[in-house]
Amino acid sequence: MSGPFHAGIIPDGTRRWALTNNVSPAGAYMLAGTVMKEVIICFLEEGVHEISIYLSSEQNFKRTGDEVDAFCRAGASFSETLLAGIAESFGLKVVPVGNMGIIPGYLRDALERVKQMTAGNSGGRINLCVAYNPVEEVFDAARHAGTCSDVLKGLWVKTPLDLVVRTGGANLLSNFLPMQSGFARLYFLEKMFNDVEVDEIRQIVASFREIKRNYGE
Repeated sequence: MSGPFHAGIIPDGTRRWALTNNVSPAGAYMLAGTVMKEVIICFLEEGVHEISIYLSSEQNFKRTGDEVDAFCRAGASFSETLLAGIAESFGLKVVPVGNMGIIPGYLRDALERVKQMTAGNSGGRINLCVAYNPVEEVFDAARHAGTCSDVLKGLWVKTPLDLVVRTGGANLLSNFLPMQSGFARLYFLEKMFNDVEVDEIRQIVASFREIKRNYGE
C-alpha cells in the first residue's frame, strides 16, 4: 500500500506510567498530549490521511472523580492547543465522536470549538473517540438507517481502519471501533504510551507497508 491510509491509536498505560514515574495523573495525561502530537505528525508525514484516536471509553468515566477530571482536562487542553495547531498546519478536519452527554461541559465545549474551527478543512481527518461505546454507535446508525448497508454508512467513523497501534502491553482492542477494525493490521507495543518514540511508529508503518506489498494489496 503506497497511498494514503487510515490509522488508529490506542494510547494505553498513562495511569501506570504516572505511578511508575511518581508523576500526578494530571501531569501524566498532559505529557501524553505532547506524545500524541508527535505520533500524529509522524503518521501524517508517513502518508496517513485519517487518524482515529481512542481518548476515552464510556467505561473510563466510572473511575474516581479526580481521575476523570485529570484526563478530561488534559483532553481539553490537547484539543484546543496542540491538536488545533496540527489541524491548522495540515488542513485537517477534527471530528469528536462518542457519548458527549456524559463528558464535562468544559471538554465538550473545547471539542466543539475545534470541530467548528476545522469544519472547512479537507486535507485529512482526525476522529477523536471520547466516551466511546461501539454499541451506541451502531444503535445511532441504525436509528437513521433504512437498510443494513445504510447502518454502515451511518457509523460515526465511516472509513475502515488499515492499521491499529496499541501501547501498554495489552493485546486487545478494548472495543475500539470494532466495526471498522475488521481487516486492520494490529500492532502492540509493550511500552506505555508516554514512553513511545516516533521512530517506533515509523517502523510500524514501514512494516505495515511491507506486508501489504508482499500480499499485493
